[in-house]
Formats: sequence, structure tokens, C-alpha cells
Amino acid sequence: MDTTHSLPRRVLLVSMPRTASNLLMKILAIPDQPDVLSNEHAGYFFAPASDAVIRENLVSKPLAQWTPKQIREVQGVLQQCLESLEECSARARDEGKIFFVKEHASWFMNPAALGQMMMHDGDASNGNGSAALKADDYYSLFRVRVSSVYGPRQAFSPMNETVLPDGYLRTWRLAFIIRHPALVCPSMYRAYQALKKLYPPGSGTADGMSWSFLKVNVTLCWTRMLYDWCVRQEGQAHPIILDAYDIIHNKSTTVKFCELTGLDPTALKFEWESVSAEGKASSGDGASNQHSIRQEAQAIMKLSLMGSSGVMKEKAPEVVDVASEADKWKHEFGDEEASFILEMAGGEAPNALTTVAIYHIARTFDTQEIQDMFFKTLDDILRPILKPKRIEWEIGIYEGNRDYWRINGLIPPATGSELEKKWFAANKVTDEEELLKSQPHP
Repeated sequence: MDTTHSLPRRVLLVSMPRTASNLLMKILAIPDQPDVLSNEHAGYFFAPASDAVIRENLVSKPLAQWTPKQIREVQGVLQQCLESLEECSARARDEGKIFFVKEHASWFMNPAALGQMMMHDGDASNGNGSAALKADDYYSLFRVRVSSVYGPRQAFSPMNETVLPDGYLRTWRLAFIIRHPALVCPSMYRAYQALKKLYPPGSGTADGMSWSFLKVNVTLCWTRMLYDWCVRQEGQAHPIILDAYDIIHNKSTTVKFCELTGLDPTALKFEWESVSAEGKASSGDGASNQHSIRQEAQAIMKLSLMGSSGVMKEKAPEVVDVASEADKWKHEFGDEEASFILEMAGGEAPNALTTVAIYHIARTFDTQEIQDMFFKTLDDILRPILKPKRIEWEIGIYEGNRDYWRINGLIPPATGSELEKKWFAANKVTDEEELLKSQPHP
């Protein structure tokens, strides 16, 4: 990680559900950080935008089926989210403090990007498949307007699929928290089952809590896209990547994070008093029904954390046997649901490699042991889901071209390895020079 840059004044922790991000926030103890300011949730400014997309099950609808009113409403909510964020950021600036925010990646992605993903998955069977080809036309409809202090031109580079312009994103020090997808996906499915029960059957929100909603929230493609965008920004500090396993097992990880972001490591907390989730969710204080549901939803997402008195290391096993986990899912959820979870955990090609590679992005690839673990995990996840077709993996075999692969969070397989042979066979490549011609170089 590059530590030569001055400490940032705005830190954006990009997360996704069930990645132990709530645990990280508990450890960081943002309210007790003397030189840090945030809101009461330490982020989630874009949560209302996610709610707006869930209502009426918009995430499952082709963009061509959205009404002009729905588009205006969602864009309006996104704009309000940004304005609330900027208002809080201004307070931090005026007080001379670091502004710290955590946001789930999918919440500030452009709804047009979400729509393209679902159409690519063939998930919008209730609409016209050709709508995916028109999705580019919708991007500008959802983008937010930012102050001119972030630049006269609000440009969006090809890798930026958020609603936030490049110039605006560059004002943040970005950090990412990741976790093995075979742990994220079943955990999210359990939470999903509980969350659905909060809403009346047939209501817009209940319908919006669909399998499409799950896919959009647990995919690592948004994290990976934003990471790729970050490393291509000249003059910017390298993005910070936190692995949930390291957060849980190594206290030094969060200490190092504090050093890189300007937080006070002496404020960190690794033990705390447990709280009754049930009591927290049902605090009869005369709140509105909507507020009560929001409280219950938060309690569901923090159930394990609220009942704990410290970091629970059993939540992050050193080795994740995907095949063994899949058998457990069948027993717990049934065959159909287990297959769906496995699909989410692995992702379809070419995202499967991305999903696994991003998990190991924070690790050093300098030892053969780590390389072997990486490729074994990759093979375990891909084997059950890949179809016999050309595999569009971003992976190469040129050992000397490590800079390109490091930029992409990947490493080439060892020359002569079984994975290299599989790659050659799957892509019908028989000559190394032929393969290299098709690979981009730094």
C-alpha cells in the first residue's frame, strides 16, 4: 500500500452485505474517534436509494419498463443522498476532522448498471431482452449533480459505473472490505429470509426482496469495478483492501488501517458488552411503523454482532471447503436454494475468477503456498458451475508480465501448471505466443 501520500480528509469504505463490515465499524469505534466525523450510522447515506430501487421490484425490471416517474423518483432520491452526504462532509471540513463513511457498493451504482447486470443474467424474463442494448441511454438519467468545486466537467470514465463523477470520487481515499463469497452468500440468504418476513406479502417492498435483489447485493463485480477504476487514477493513493479474515484474526490489520487513514488506533475496541437484538428491535418508543421496520432490519443484519462481546474468530475459518459448504446449504435450505447460493458464491464466467481473485487481492502472491491456495480455491468454485465453452477469464500465463496482473488483482498461473493447461484447452490456444498477442500489456 502506498503510504507516501498525505493522510486523506475523506475516507469511503466500500462494502457489501455480510462482509463483516459492521464488525469492522464496531472495532473502529467511529463515534469515539477524536478527529473523525460521520453521521449516526457512520455512513449508509445511499440506503434510501437502495430502498427506492427495491420498491416495486425495479431491480428485476428492464429499464425500458421503468416509467418516467420511477426514473425521476429514483434519481431524485440519489441526489438527496448525495446532498445529505455533502452536508455532513462540510461539517467535518469546518471542524477540521476526517470524514468517514461506509457505503454498500451496489447502493451508489447507477441503476442502469444494475439493469444491465440483470439482463445479462437473463433474469428479466418478464421483459424485452433487447432492452439491455439500450441500457447505455439510461446512465445519464440517474447520475447526480455535484458542485463545480469538483471540476467543471463531470466526466465518467468507462470503468465508473457509479452515479458519482470521476472528479468527485477522486476526492475520497477509497478502501474496500471483502470476504470469501462462500461465507457471504449463505449468510446473506439467511438474512434475506428474515428480512422478507418484515413486509406484508404482495407489497412492493416484499416483491422487491427478490432473488434479483440478492444477486445485485452479493456480487463482487461492483467492488471489482471500482477497484479497477481506482488503480488507474494517476496521482491517487492506492486503494486499501481489508480482508474480513484478517480483520477477525489479526488486530494489526485494523491498526494499519488507522495509520493509513488517520484514525486513532488507541480508540479501537476489540471487546464490548453484548446487546439483546430482540430488545433493540422492539424498543417501544412510539416510532412510526416504517422506522420500527428499519430498526428490525438493522437488528437482523447485526444479530450476531449484537449478541457478541468481542471478535468471534469462528466466523472466519482459515480454509473454506466450498463443496462441503454446499452440502450444508442443501441440508439447511433445500436443493434449489443451495444451487442458487452456489451460483451466487461462484458467479458465472467470467465473473467467477473475479469473485475469487478479489478475495485474495490483499494477500501477497510471493509464496508458492499462497499461489497453490489461490488456484485450489478457484478450481473448487469453478468446477461445479462452468459450462463447456470458451472461458472468458482475465487470466494469463506470461510470468514476466506481473505488473498487468497485479493491476487487475490477479496473478498468472505457474508455467506448466494444471490450471494453465486447462486455460489453454478451454480457450483452444496451443501456442504461448498466440495467447500473448491477445493479452493487453501495461
